Amino acid sequence: MLAFIIMTCFWDGIVTSLNPSDFEFIGLNNVPINRKNLINILKGDNSSPKDVLWQNMKLRDQELKEHQEAVKCYNIDGIYAGHLTSCCDSFLLLICQLFNLSINHRYMGHLITYRNTTGERRVLNFSSDRGHFQRH
Repeated sequence: MLAFIIMTCFWDGIVTSLNPSDFEFIGLNNVPINRKNLINILKGDNSSPKDVLWQNMKLRDQELKEHQEAVKCYNIDGIYAGHLTSCCDSFLLLICQLFNLSINHRYMGHLITYRNTTGERRVLNFSSDRGHFQRH
């Protein structure tokens, strides 16, 4: 018997946290909200997360470029093997930038913050451990 485990908890947590008004905010109406559509939207509008503070610190220009490169090179076909969420995650930064949101990510009891400096529309809350990411 062949067992196949789908590990898309990162993307599932993000998708369930976003709503139609978030997509309307970026000019996309009536977009089916699913993992692959979200990733394609993010890759297609891969702007620099220059308006986002990570742990209350502004990222350097080189760091901003590296995060854009990480999104650009992301293999959408690999999402079923899991997402290795970084301490300063490129996709969480980009989500804050594009949707004008802020994020609290509690990893193993440690709070990691992403703050949009242009006036956040709302705050998303997530938690994770070494193997699972979820909406809170």
